[in-house]
Amino acid sequence: MKNQLRTAALLAALSGILITISYWIIGGTTGVVIGIALAAVTNLFSWYQSDKIALAAYRAQPVSPPEAPGLYQMVQRLCDRAGLPIPKIYIFPSPAANAFATGRDPEHAAVAVSEGILTKEK
Repeated sequence: MKNQLRTAALLAALSGILITISYWIIGGTTGVVIGIALAAVTNLFSWYQSDKIALAAYRAQPVSPPEAPGLYQMVQRLCDRAGLPIPKIYIFPSPAANAFATGRDPEHAAVAVSEGILTKEK
């Protein structure tokens, strides 16, 4: 919940900046309306596409259960314990042991793990 509040505060601040800039450049009510419209479009785009952007930035590729059975079993166990649906799973090229989760809600979630974390000795 804390991260959601921080994200909302950041988006509100950025929206305020965008509306202010539109007001200064275009002027008056028209500038404010255009700023609000741009902020709404930007926020909606961010809400629906941020997971895809993060995965693309890491060059993550989707992986199927036959390709990474151990990874799928681990994610399955964690999701069962947490009462969450299984997210889409991705692997990204990096020798470092790293992983992240992204998505706007549990039904649109993804987990990405680095190649390095999969090859790390136990």
